[in-house]
Formats: sequence, C-alpha cells, structure tokens
Amino acid sequence: MIAPRVIKLENNLTVVMDYIPHIESATVGIWSNIGSRVENVEDNGICHFLEHMVFKGTKNRTSFEINEILENKGGYINAWTSKEKTAWYAKVLKNDVNLAFEVLLDILRNSTFPAEELEKERGVIIEEIKMYQDDPSDVAYNLYDKLVYGEHALGFPIIGNEGNIRRFSQDTFFKHMQKYYYPSQMVVVISGNFNEESFLEQVKKLTHDWQDKSISLDKGNPAFNGKCELIVKKEIEQTNLILGWQGVSYVAEDYHKYSLAATIFGGGMSSRLFTEIREKRGLAYSINSFLNAFADCGTLAVSAGCSHDKAIEVINLVKEELQKVAFGVEDKELERAKNLLKSSIVMSLESSYNRASNFAGNILNFGKIRDVNELISKIDRVEKEEIIGIFQSLLKSQETIAVVSNAGIKGF
Repeated sequence: MIAPRVIKLENNLTVVMDYIPHIESATVGIWSNIGSRVENVEDNGICHFLEHMVFKGTKNRTSFEINEILENKGGYINAWTSKEKTAWYAKVLKNDVNLAFEVLLDILRNSTFPAEELEKERGVIIEEIKMYQDDPSDVAYNLYDKLVYGEHALGFPIIGNEGNIRRFSQDTFFKHMQKYYYPSQMVVVISGNFNEESFLEQVKKLTHDWQDKSISLDKGNPAFNGKCELIVKKEIEQTNLILGWQGVSYVAEDYHKYSLAATIFGGGMSSRLFTEIREKRGLAYSINSFLNAFADCGTLAVSAGCSHDKAIEVINLVKEELQKVAFGVEDKELERAKNLLKSSIVMSLESSYNRASNFAGNILNFGKIRDVNELISKIDRVEKEEIIGIFQSLLKSQETIAVVSNAGIKGF
C-alpha cells in the first residue's frame, strides 16, 4: 500500500492525501480534535448541536443550498460527533472533490447560525434525545459511562440534555466555535481518486487566511469508578446490561493486546461469551465484548440483551467466564483472535471513508500515520501469557455494571 502524503501548512493545518487510482470516487472531510469531552455540565451537548447547526446556513449558502449542492452531483455530505472528535465529510465522484471541500470549509468557517434555523433544529435535537431515551441499549451505554466516569465530561451523554438544548443561543455557538475550532486542531483528509496538486492548491488557497490559535484542551483527569446501578424502564421486552473493567487508552502500548483479549472474550461467533451464553444456553441474542477507549483511559466491557428473569444468570456467567479465561487461553483462541483483528484492519482499508477516518484518527491521536505492517507485526508477536495477564488484571479491577430493565431484578 502506498503511504498517503501528509503535509502541514504554514497555519498548522494538516492535509492528508491518499490517492487510489482504481476507483471513481473519493471521500473528503475535515476532522477536529474537539468532542463532548471539552464540555462541562452547563454546555453539555454544544459540540453535537454545533455539528448540526453548521449545516443551517452560511454567509454564502442557505441550509437548502448546502443540502442539495452535492446531492445534485450524486454525492452526499454528513457529520458525526464523539466524545473526543467531530467530523464533517462528503463522498463524491472524482471530479467533484474540490467542490466538496469548498462546501465543507464554508460550513465550518462561515456559518451564521440563523435564529429561525436554530429554533427548528432545537426541536430536532430534542426529538433525537427522546429517540435515544426510548432505546434501552442507548440508555444502558449512557448509564455505563456515567457510572465509570461520574462527573467527568466522559460521563456525560454526547447529545446533552433537554435543558441545555433549550438554553443554547446564537451567541453560544459563536463563542464555542471561536474558542476551539482552529487549524492546529483540524486535519483535512481526502482518500480516493482525485488530482493531488489541484486539491492541495485549493486547500492552500481557501485556508491561507485561516489563522491558528494556541488553545488549551483541559480534558481533566478521569478516574475509573466501579459501581452498579439499575434503571427501570417500563414496557421493554429485554434487559440490557453492560459489565466493564478498567482497561487502557487507545495510545497505550498494550492497546492491541487488550483488543485481542476482547476478541477472545466476546468478539465474534467463536468467542467464549458467544459460545457459552448464546450457543450453549440460548440466554441472549446479542452478547459481545468491546474496548471503550479514550486518549488517557479506557475500559474493556461486555454488553448483552436478555430476558428479564435471565439477567442475573447472564451477569454471573460473564463473571465465571472471566475467571476461566484468566487462568487459561488456548493457542487456537489467540491465533483466531489475531487473524480476526488483522483482517479487520486490512479490510477496513478497502473503503475510502474508512481510510480517511483512520488516517485522520492517526494524525489527531498519534501525530503521524502508523504503518499497517508494523501494527500487524505487533499483533503477531503477542504471547498467550500476556493475554492471560490482561484477564487477571481485569479480575483485580473494580467492575461496573449498568442494567436497564422493566422492573427490579431480584438479586441485583
């Protein structure tokens, strides 16, 4: 694989160009190092709301014009917010990449946050909150983060709360934009078929007057809290539960080892938990383990959905399987986990969006594009004893259990 070109402009904006000649389209986007983690109780939800609001009008375009300009060309534009990142991106045919970038930059630099659009979008966000509140799995994930991180911003829901959403004003958005969104916190990435020199020339032309500013991202000092809590939701058919233990950050040297451990424990149809809880006992349709990692902390967690009267049994079985795997990992399990992890890395590079998102994350998290072959070699070098050591460390960690059910669960 040819490594993408990485160029840092004079204003500290990083540009990543990943040329793929054999396809007819490209993904172009602007990723920022700003997510809901920078928020506090009073402005929780502002990053996600701003992600929506930049589509509602600029000095150059109305919201309708923003929505239709790329769709008229057969492309699309989208965005997302996480706890540590926000991204705005588009996928278009190769001849429209310069237009796509110009539109993306326009909404980020020239948004006017029109008052009438703000009132309408306020209602949209509130409906989105209600949608998530009606989804017990989303409620469980938000409860889990709250239990683990407490009053730290990582414990807040990305979408915020209805009170904050009703209070935010035009001035709130302008101040938030002026506080955080500067070139050194951004990376422009394009992956696909495009004219490299033409694209780079346009980026330089449109961003030469975008002045950088040194800002402090006070991300606090999150501490892992081991707690258990039940939320009662009426008229749901399943109990949703999440169990978690202290893990590592995504920049930790052992992150890939924790990824292998999570794969062995509950990643895929051959994993310990899937085999024991779904295949052998038929207690759950959905059962999996995953890493929930951030820049300086993380957890290894298990999520499951089951009948209300089976919840305690599922929780106890997860704990039993952790005890078992902490004292014995088979060679074939580790080999399977390595192959699954390596193939997921390689297969993800077959999509222009995944490539762009991966390269953006590399720049924002590590300051460079990591070599895939080196990462695969690191995975290959992991020994069985190292994975057993990780499971044993999980046993020593406090556990967090978040449960969403329709009634009090006996024994919880």
